[in-house]
Amino acid sequence: TLHALAAALPPRAIKIGMLGGEASVLEVGAFLAAAEAATEEAGGAEGAAAGAYAARPFAASPSVVCDPVLVSSSGARLLSEEGLAALRSSVLPRCRLLTPNLAEAEALLERRITTAAEAEAAAVELRRRAGCGAVLLKGGHAAYFAAQGEGAAGGGRSPPPAMDVLVDGEAPPVWLSCARVGATEAAGGGCHGTGCVLSTAIAAMLAHGHPLVDSVVLAKAYVTQGMASAAAVGAGPAPVAHTGWPSSPSSMPVLSRSAAAAAAPPRFARCDGDAARGLYPVLDSKESVAAPVAARA
Repeated sequence: TLHALAAALPPRAIKIGMLGGEASVLEVGAFLAAAEAATEEAGGAEGAAAGAYAARPFAASPSVVCDPVLVSSSGARLLSEEGLAALRSSVLPRCRLLTPNLAEAEALLERRITTAAEAEAAAVELRRRAGCGAVLLKGGHAAYFAAQGEGAAGGGRSPPPAMDVLVDGEAPPVWLSCARVGATEAAGGGCHGTGCVLSTAIAAMLAHGHPLVDSVVLAKAYVTQGMASAAAVGAGPAPVAHTGWPSSPSSMPVLSRSAAAAAAPPRFARCDGDAARGLYPVLDSKESVAAPVAARA
């Protein structure tokens, strides 16, 4: 199947999910090695070593997003030790992005992760150990901080936001936070498949040429919007709804440089209605504000 796909549609991006066993991992690893080596211009010795895929033309090495499905929600291991070793050696070093959840990051690092500081350090270490370009450590099921503030109705405290941390190369970590989507009756009390949809959406954005951080932001918004519109199909939690390009401002994550800031994202004043008039410049630093302010004066 990989051979046929490579011949017909050389990929711009690849999303890897559950692989099941060592043989599948090694097959995917060989394909990724060929994707690196066998470009339209040259294959060389590396291409020859890639085996059956060496003759397949690639305009450029595709962006690879790996969602390492290692542990089920019940705690069962889904990849053998041999398969995990093959994943570490033949797949992860060729990935642009690795998207583990907390349980998967703990399995890869063989230690517990319980705080935001530990999550950030784990993402940094995991990127270094895996040899991949970036790590998005998902924290959708984590509660790094206590509930924040008073709820709008009933006086209850609102739940902490869902928080993920992105480490891309040597750049400082970036935290992404967004409001949690409540478990609606229409969704059967929750959603499943959110991590799979997220990594797939990131790969789709990368295939369209978006930078990594923009791809992650848009994919997060896509999943959040889909969760809010999810409806159950049969018994159990609902699949994420596929609602098209993210258009809801409330679905967009807030980016922060620290976990503490991500836990209490700022609330901006509304800028619609009669109050929103005129031309509003977008500036990249506070120093840049001086010129337009002086010009208005």
